Amino acid sequence: MKKGFTLIELLATIIVLGILVLITVPVANNITRRSARKTITTTAKETLKAAETYFIENGKKEGKCATISDLDMDIKDKSLSGQVCVNENTLVLSMENNMFIVNGTLDHLEIEDK
Repeated sequence: MKKGFTLIELLATIIVLGILVLITVPVANNITRRSARKTITTTAKETLKAAETYFIENGKKEGKCATISDLDMDIKDKSLSGQVCVNENTLVLSMENNMFIVNGTLDHLEIEDK
């Protein structure tokens, strides 16, 4: 009697594994993207709050802008760039990283996928 697997058994195993990969990879990517969206939302709100402090200390003039690096924040996302500007006495944020583009104010943020 021979020991081992038949070709059909090996093919069936490979097909089942392929189906599992097709199901789990998109789910994992979706979870990662939702987490990244929550992180960028939190970072955007913290950036606007830091900008309020910055403009109180440096004068809040119409049209004045500050880059994220000007705000002296400890941001872990090194791909993040952008600025906060004073527009009609309101702070307006415009920033992006490698996944999202964020625009808006503390009351209303718009986050778009790249």
